Amino acid sequence: MDCLERPGLVTDGRTSLIQTPAGTVVVTTIPFNHWMHTDVPADDLWRKGAMLRKEQKAHWIVLHHEPPFDTTVGGTRGDPELFYKIREYCPNFVVSGHLHGQP
Repeated sequence: MDCLERPGLVTDGRTSLIQTPAGTVVVTTIPFNHWMHTDVPADDLWRKGAMLRKEQKAHWIVLHHEPPFDTTVGGTRGDPELFYKIREYCPNFVVSGHLHGQP
């Protein structure tokens, strides 16, 4: 994924600043199996996103592979930590992908 990283493109397991015509946006990408992601722990990604949002006074978007556990879309296979991370860090937007094996 490192070879894909460039201005305006944020790959899995990163928190970066994106410059848009409307201003700066913080983008954090939490990968699938983030608990096994060894390069940058998910907690570090959340902390860095919160720090950059505060420093830059920017909107913050978190892209998370799985929806939250125990929700209409997450069901019993969603991420059980995501709800708590949203509540703790309060990003402006959270966008989730899909579940593997959802009935």
